[in-house]
Amino acid sequence: YQEANIFFEHGDLSCKARARIRLTGDYKDHIDVATLTGSLKVKLRDKSIGNIVKFKLINPDSRFGYNEILAVGLMRAMGYMAPRTIMVKVQIGKVSRNFLLQEELDKEFIEYHRKREDIIFAGSEGLRKYLHTDLSIWEVKNTSYFERADRIETGYAALAFLNSSFGIRDGSFSEYFLRTDAARIDNLEKYIVLLAALEAGHASVFDNIHLYFDSMLQRFVPIYYDGNVRFQEFGSRFF
Repeated sequence: YQEANIFFEHGDLSCKARARIRLTGDYKDHIDVATLTGSLKVKLRDKSIGNIVKFKLINPDSRFGYNEILAVGLMRAMGYMAPRTIMVKVQIGKVSRNFLLQEELDKEFIEYHRKREDIIFAGSEGLRKYLHTDLSIWEVKNTSYFERADRIETGYAALAFLNSSFGIRDGSFSEYFLRTDAARIDNLEKYIVLLAALEAGHASVFDNIHLYFDSMLQRFVPIYYDGNVRFQEFGSRFF
């Protein structure tokens, strides 16, 4: 991460925030060649935007622009957790262009969905990316909460359950509802049907799967993330 100052403007209002930023994104679709700018991960140090402290500024082409905003809205309207996402104008140096601002899946994200703070699990690309194996495992997304003394035992038990039941080889989320253990994942079959209807199969790729864990009820809740939905091609007159 690099230290940075960020200036926010909305109408006649403006403010300055200290932040830490770094590049994010695995593939070249996160880079805009024309402007030599790319997707960024941002952590605000002394301010928040609508109670959002950590967010990404994503190259719109990598998520098909407004399609991502519409998909997030639809999934939330259907009762699923999904990160707040808007299109914003950003100036980096002398370059001014649009980015998708999408909140990180962290404490503020959970609070926005009116749930108690708890652990978020995600499919990990680590083994396949760095050890060149097709075995997929789960990891903890919000590690600072997981590492609290009163959460470690419960968290490790849930992590062990996911890895023993759903640590998969070349699999996707759509396979899970065929397994008896999937009963611990709320509304999973409906979620899979919705992803299929939206042609959002990218959200079922293991690396993109995210689950909120309710430690009191011992249940998991799907979180919509990065479905690569294409209702219309970004840049068309539809938008």
